[in-house]
Amino acid sequence: MSGTKMPHAPKLAEWLEIATAELTTPAKKRIRLEIEEHFAAAVESHTANGCPETDAQSTALAELGDAIAAAKHFRSLRLTEKEAQYIERMLKYSGGWIRMLLYYAMSLLLCLCFFHLLKRHNAPVAFPATAGAIVFFVIPTISFFVSRRSNPKPDIRLLLLLQILYTLSYMVLCIWWAVRINLAMVGMLVGAWPIFRDLPLWHKLGKIGGVWQDMPPNETIVS
Repeated sequence: MSGTKMPHAPKLAEWLEIATAELTTPAKKRIRLEIEEHFAAAVESHTANGCPETDAQSTALAELGDAIAAAKHFRSLRLTEKEAQYIERMLKYSGGWIRMLLYYAMSLLLCLCFFHLLKRHNAPVAFPATAGAIVFFVIPTISFFVSRRSNPKPDIRLLLLLQILYTLSYMVLCIWWAVRINLAMVGMLVGAWPIFRDLPLWHKLGKIGGVWQDMPPNETIVS
């Protein structure tokens, strides 16, 4: 479409509004600055070749491509508002002292209940005791210290990886428990659904690199 006149093309501001929809404010600013500089350079190049200003702007806008397709591309490379909000919730959940203590208490109660059931069914407890300690206590504890790190800032991708490992380990442990004591696994495996959210985000952050540059400036870590 390069060099094609598009008298009915939307203005650059409208194109940017569509292309940067759903992104965080820092991501929008960075993309807008890059596109505006690229657009201005393209317009200058076309006018230098004798193209009228209006036609040069239409041509430069056409060269940017479809705004909806650009929005999909930008969302694959930059953080969206929903993803930033999820990361902030994850930091607060993983790094709060009170939340962690309550989580330990609930995990301990759950483990005791299952160990009691295992004993009633004469099932071995050595494996679930070790695996349960890792799944319910070690991984969350590591996440706790990672999320509270301030210099450098928390490694969000590492936190997501820990959550993925937690979910996978939880699934294996639940299956093992269910097989040994003849329980239905459906209810216990409901908690496995976060992996379908965390794994794609973990992969995306690997492409983004510096996640903190796209986080809103008011993001804070709980103390």
